[in-house]
Amino acid sequence: MSDLQKITEEQMNAVGVCSAPDVLSGSTSENKAVFDKMVRQLVAPAYNAAVDAINAINQTESGIQAAEEQRSQAEAARSDAEQSRAEAEAARAAAELARAAAEAARQLAETAREDLETGYVSQAREAAEAARKSAEDAAAIAGGDFATKVKGAVEGNLASLDQSGNLKDSGKRPDAFADKEHSHQKEDIQNFNHASTHRTGGGDALTPSDIGACTAPVAVSVTLTVSGWSSASGCWTQTVACTGLLTTDNQSTVMVLPGGSSDADARILIDEAYAAVAGPGGKFECSSDGQLTATGPKGGDKPTVNLPLIVCIAR
Repeated sequence: MSDLQKITEEQMNAVGVCSAPDVLSGSTSENKAVFDKMVRQLVAPAYNAAVDAINAINQTESGIQAAEEQRSQAEAARSDAEQSRAEAEAARAAAELARAAAEAARQLAETAREDLETGYVSQAREAAEAARKSAEDAAAIAGGDFATKVKGAVEGNLASLDQSGNLKDSGKRPDAFADKEHSHQKEDIQNFNHASTHRTGGGDALTPSDIGACTAPVAVSVTLTVSGWSSASGCWTQTVACTGLLTTDNQSTVMVLPGGSSDADARILIDEAYAAVAGPGGKFECSSDGQLTATGPKGGDKPTVNLPLIVCIAR
């Protein structure tokens, strides 16, 4: 806002306040003089003081705005500086990672170089040792060609060649090999148990025990009747004959499954009866050889239909 203008003495002298006031009883010039004096002594000082205060306020507000702009600029500069610092920190971290990667690569290269040098040294040592042994072998040969004599050969053994074509002791004597034409006794090649060799004609077939296999599974059908159930300790139980079942059988050798029916409704009743017996808390077991005992869960319901079962035995 621009500054307000004060009432100056020059303005008062030039134009005064009014040209011809008509509210006083004096002459026009006298009345004007009265008004001019009043304005000069009362109105002008008060008005000019108000102008000074308003102008001071305007200047203060302008200063505040300028200070706010400077603060905003300083805040923007601080934000830019903070962003630059963060970018510099990120660059420093990236450089540190690159340095660590370079150091790791250097260590790997150093390890590879050491391994390579170790391999070269080992190969050179082995080659030198082989040359030394060859020289010793050559020096041990007296009065003949190295290619026709072998150090440490056993008299009577057959000679052979190594991969390089050099002679060596085979370690075998002529009597260690059979004649090209020779005979065998029949007992030498047959009439052994089939578990170890095949007999001519297959007269002794293998049994499952010969190869550690189980016997062929056997399925035995039994039926738990409605009238056969009895209650013991809060459980419904029934025992029926089951050919081939042994007390040594367990869940790995015996599986008890519900029997089937050609009638769909009957199958539903059979499955429900089986679930009532074999559900949680129920069990099938062999109380004695050839006997299957079914025990339902404690507090369970007694089956209301005959329950056919298939007992699969595989040992």
